[in-house]
Amino acid sequence: QFDLVAANLTANILERLATQIVAALKPGGMLIASGLLEDQAQAVAERFLAEGTILQETIAREDWRSLLLRR
Repeated sequence: QFDLVAANLTANILERLATQIVAALKPGGMLIASGLLEDQAQAVAERFLAEGTILQETIAREDWRSLLLRR
């Protein structure tokens, strides 16, 4: 398990792999999920929240979003 996982993937791949990505995190570990368009970020966040993560921050740059989540 890892303290930090960075996943710059499309929204559909992040959602499909959410269980495996969260399992790769140590308790208290952080996930940076990036490569998300503005209208995709909420659905991806909800998918990871369903896996037990906590949304720490959403980072916006133009139309792109990154999510910082903690296990």
